[in-house]
Amino acid sequence: MRYFLALLTLAPFLLISQNYKSIVNSNNSFGFDAYYELSNDPDYLISPFSVSSALSMTYVGAIGSTKKQMKEVFHFPTDSILNSGYSELTRILRQPFVNTDLSIANKLWVDKNRVSLSPEFVDTNKKYYSGAIKETDFGNAFESTFDINTWVANKTNSRIQNIISPDVITPDVILIVTNAVYFKSNWKTQFDPRYTHPGTFTNHLNQNINVSYMISSGYFSSFQNELVSILELPYVGDDFSFLILLPKLGMKQLEFNLSSEILDSWLSEIHREKFTLIQIPKFKSSFKTDLRQMLRNLGMPNAFDAQAEFGGIGSSGGRIIISKVLHKTFIEVNEEGTEAAAATAVVAVARSMPTPKEFVVDRPFMYAIKHNKTNTILFLGKSSNPTY
Repeated sequence: MRYFLALLTLAPFLLISQNYKSIVNSNNSFGFDAYYELSNDPDYLISPFSVSSALSMTYVGAIGSTKKQMKEVFHFPTDSILNSGYSELTRILRQPFVNTDLSIANKLWVDKNRVSLSPEFVDTNKKYYSGAIKETDFGNAFESTFDINTWVANKTNSRIQNIISPDVITPDVILIVTNAVYFKSNWKTQFDPRYTHPGTFTNHLNQNINVSYMISSGYFSSFQNELVSILELPYVGDDFSFLILLPKLGMKQLEFNLSSEILDSWLSEIHREKFTLIQIPKFKSSFKTDLRQMLRNLGMPNAFDAQAEFGGIGSSGGRIIISKVLHKTFIEVNEEGTEAAAATAVVAVARSMPTPKEFVVDRPFMYAIKHNKTNTILFLGKSSNPTY
């Protein structure tokens, strides 16, 4: 008999130690690893924090080679640092922010009829990840789907809809682990909608498409070298920032040379200067994918086949393996600010450049939303066809 475990994550100030810094480094490093694996898609958005949060809750129950592979792919530190670090970082990100809505929620849905969770697995997820346990009956796929999708929608202000469908909950599903991240904030300096105007944007196919450009000017933090021009747009309260990375020699050149460490070094040299023109396209984007193949490519194949070792989760009468890792995101960037949300679903089974005074974004660009105090990258994406 084989049993399925489904894990779902949504992709949004007390310091006991500095362990959270290790989690930030792990999260950001995984984010760029994932970016490279998905970079052939001209428009996409992931929440590294959402994906790594969900998989870290699953990692609690991993053992043997499966645990070793997951540790390497997600750059996890030792277990004690990992769990306390996530707890610290989540507390930091859950503090009240000025005119910014950031919510992070975790929940574990367990089939009460077919699995007995390990007390250690339950206690660790409750203590460090605030993972509430919800007993359910996955034998009723439509009811379970409705409950999970409703929870996800509620935690993301309805921006993430239908993260799973009834066919995901097969007869072998025993557990679904969910994480939701939602972010909404206004720019510190908003764009005046009276000046928003139509223009052309050269996409990744070297085609001119019509976009709506937002216009501003003033003092902004920026950095540039031979590869990239970076603009930092702060949100109200200066707790979070929106980063735009505009390649000078083409997107492939930028992606080839970019990493979490390189971005940190560039941002360490960022400085304020006066711009006579800031021109950025308004855009909305949504993205959904199954991350299994990406995670296999990064080095954790065992979690998805008969070699999976998740004995620490509990007893189910069969070997637990991951069968799906669904990730869904949304972002809207307009004159007022930014709204972004993310959802990831992992199903596990037991079976076998411009002038210095201007910043004109008229070609494909990378972007990120980061928490400034910790440098945590909440969202990381690329836009080649910015439509609104």
